[in-house]
Amino acid sequence: MPRGFIAAHSDYEVDAMRTPRGKPLFEEIGIEWSIPRIWPRGAKAPVPDEMSASKCVYAIVRNHGRQQRKNTIEYIGLASHAKNRFANHPKARELADMRGETALSFGCLSFIDRSASKKQGNIKQTLEQVEHILIHALQPLSNDRKVWMLPGAGKNPSRAWHIRNLGFRFSGQMPREIVFPWILIRPGRDRSLISAAT
Repeated sequence: MPRGFIAAHSDYEVDAMRTPRGKPLFEEIGIEWSIPRIWPRGAKAPVPDEMSASKCVYAIVRNHGRQQRKNTIEYIGLASHAKNRFANHPKARELADMRGETALSFGCLSFIDRSASKKQGNIKQTLEQVEHILIHALQPLSNDRKVWMLPGAGKNPSRAWHIRNLGFRFSGQMPREIVFPWILIRPGRDRSLISAAT
């Protein structure tokens, strides 16, 4: 938390925050992360057959001898067609060819509220918003695009999301939950308090 700031509405549970019509304020979405598959140097990306045509987010993970921790998330991206995504991906190839161990994990999206999925006509927009939020939440990364860019900064408006990261835990680096947007405020001094001293 930045120094001097607190979360607005910090007394509320996320699930309790609702619109005047009683619907959840934040659309709840789950990301089921797979166990990372090793990506040998010089080899093709290890995309499982069941993921080949999937729309998903992915994480490139690195492990090498000098690291302080395991399963370091180096890069977050999205794939509209996972098999084709890595055919020409210079940054992914650069990471895969580095010394040490590189691995690839895929995150499949699922809407907790089934009615929300019907409203998401364009899954690509949803993926882009989730990708932006993950990149922002997991800095520093090796991403050189979309860094510090939040959903809604482009031509498409953003939704309010309550993201639950499920499955592989990346040694605790992946937040269990992300709420976006959540307003931070720097409180002013309350000068209305009347001193009891006379």
